[in-house]
Amino acid sequence: MKKVVVVGSSNVDTVIRVPHIPAEGETLLARSVEICFGGKGANQAAAVAKLGGNVSVIACVGQDSFGQALVSNLADCGVDTGGVEQLAKAQSGAAYIYVADQGENNIVVNAGANNCLSRELVGRCRHLFEGAELCITQLETPLDTLYFVASLCRELDVRLILNPAPAAELDFEQLRGTWMIVPNEGELGLLVPGEGDVATKARALHQKGFEHVLVTLGPQGCLHLHGASKQAYPACHALAVKDTTAAGDSFIGALAFGLTKGLALGQAIELANKAASVTVSRAGAQPSLPTLAEVEEAYGPI
Repeated sequence: MKKVVVVGSSNVDTVIRVPHIPAEGETLLARSVEICFGGKGANQAAAVAKLGGNVSVIACVGQDSFGQALVSNLADCGVDTGGVEQLAKAQSGAAYIYVADQGENNIVVNAGANNCLSRELVGRCRHLFEGAELCITQLETPLDTLYFVASLCRELDVRLILNPAPAAELDFEQLRGTWMIVPNEGELGLLVPGEGDVATKARALHQKGFEHVLVTLGPQGCLHLHGASKQAYPACHALAVKDTTAAGDSFIGALAFGLTKGLALGQAIELANKAASVTVSRAGAQPSLPTLAEVEEAYGPI
């Protein structure tokens, strides 16, 4: 199986369970508080590995009480952590997540060491890209590093999947030729402001130089645009929704895994929908990511 390289963030998550997402000025009593591992980059790498994929991660953590635990957890998931640097000058990244009874959440992130993920570090890990099938990156690390990753992928003929989360203003010219961009509906609206439905905005994003645009739509499934074609993929039959944290990361990790396993793109998208559905039926970020056997138990053989 060919390799995936993930360049991105790694965080310690503090998950606070509440009856509902607090409004401005509202005080709530938490139902529980737990500490677990997250960060979009680490989540996506763990998603690939737990499904059985071959994946390396490039990331930064602190030399604090959480840094080694973050690295050890990824290794336990099956991720190659040779591209992770532990830094004395920064704290490990942290996220504070409110999860309501109905499963919705909101998240506040302190980037910490993730802000130190530089193009120089990625350059030192160039060997990880050589022979890789896919690279995945997000926007929880510096944009300058993202643009360097995009240029490296073009040079080495590695297909880049960009998850533009959290949404930010991008220099699309530096990303031209990116194989796929995977925003959710809210991120799509921020990247392509103004009037228009999802398909219209996705088409506008495609015209900015992305070969494939895949918009995730939660319970409505997803929409894929490539060239003149447009294909909607409905969500699979729902499992009970417990926590939507890491649903998008599970989707992207499963998509990448499916492609390296040799599935056609449409089949890989269907696998991604199934994996995300299993993820939202469980609590936490990385703890909720399924194995391939767990996806097949819920939805049948892939």
